[in-house]
Amino acid sequence: MARVFKQTYTKPLPDGSEVITLRGKLYARYKNRQENTVRALLSRDGKRIIIEAKRWSITYRDADGIVRKEKGFTDKKAAEQKAAELERKAELGRIGIVDKYEEHTKRPLREHLDDFKTALLYRGNTEEYATLTYNRAKQVINSCGFVFISDISSHKVSCYLRDRRGDDLSMESSNHYLRAIKNFLNWMVKDRRTGENPVSHLSLLNSKLDKKRLRRALDVVDFIHLLTVTMGQPKRYGLNGPQRAMVYRLAAETGLRANEIRKLMSFVHRFQKPNSECFRNLREESQGRVVTAPCRHPGTTGTLHSR
Repeated sequence: MARVFKQTYTKPLPDGSEVITLRGKLYARYKNRQENTVRALLSRDGKRIIIEAKRWSITYRDADGIVRKEKGFTDKKAAEQKAAELERKAELGRIGIVDKYEEHTKRPLREHLDDFKTALLYRGNTEEYATLTYNRAKQVINSCGFVFISDISSHKVSCYLRDRRGDDLSMESSNHYLRAIKNFLNWMVKDRRTGENPVSHLSLLNSKLDKKRLRRALDVVDFIHLLTVTMGQPKRYGLNGPQRAMVYRLAAETGLRANEIRKLMSFVHRFQKPNSECFRNLREESQGRVVTAPCRHPGTTGTLHSR
């Protein structure tokens, strides 16, 4: 049978205390920090006072017959209800009916998210990818008001993404957020933290139908005009006009994206020859891979080599 009680602890007898007798027991009467007069039972040696904890505590026997102790509530009725619930679960455990996900169900989603990010890094993903996926899943969870696993609703996720698309979020970005929350919940299923993924049935949108951002390749005339104008522009983003023009030329001739070029700093790349048609990325070589990016014009690598 579960038992509800208040834990007690002792403290030194406060200065200026007055010892009184009440119903045959010795008490100390003193003023607390709020200058209110209070009394507390004295210990047997009369040198310390006995204080009751504010919360009720619960002891019960689990399904294996082991005595367990749980924190209750400041309200006794609520503590008694929790004690009855613990007793009921122990009884179900004794007859083989248990919730194997109960431990993880009690944990808030923010703790699971932290574990998810760690798992992404352990699987060999980059810090950038792990952080981006973590932040996207976290934004969906916080915006939908999810706190525990049981709160997750596919309808709320769909409505959130629909509203975001109404605020000019592209279909592709909407898909990224959906992938992030799906990956998080798939990981929870694989890690035996929950039995199902509530958003697994949600489908990605066809981003090709999204006409918000139309992109086209620059023709030769437009590209030469871009380089010419950029050469005479002031310093921006830490680069002067000629340096930015060089970056644009490198991107056009190698197909490297902005973030990939950003990582190619002068001390981590070299060129086979000043006028060669390709260069090698030492950052990749340090990871055991040799990657070459061809340049369409032999003069490009020579220009970069001279800088």
